[in-house]
Amino acid sequence: MGAIRAQKGVDQSFLYFFFIKNENNWSRLSVGSTFSAIRRNNLDNFEIPLPSLKAQKQIVAKLSAVQEYKKRLLEQKGQLKELFDSALHESIA
Repeated sequence: MGAIRAQKGVDQSFLYFFFIKNENNWSRLSVGSTFSAIRRNNLDNFEIPLPSLKAQKQIVAKLSAVQEYKKRLLEQKGQLKELFDSALHESIA
């Protein structure tokens, strides 16, 4: 099992979001029948366009905020479903 770690001048969270966005591009490089893995030489040759570290941090801040907002909306959706189900059960017994 391996891990991808950012080098100096690269924000680790920026890499995380980059790989999420480009999942289709790198997942086609995976091999293995029991579990998928990507060979190191394929990763070494995978080009990642890097903006400045300052820009990376701005991108990460924006995407993290959106991700957190999405999480809260999903939690609220679950709470609304519970509230609806409870009201429905009480109303139509």
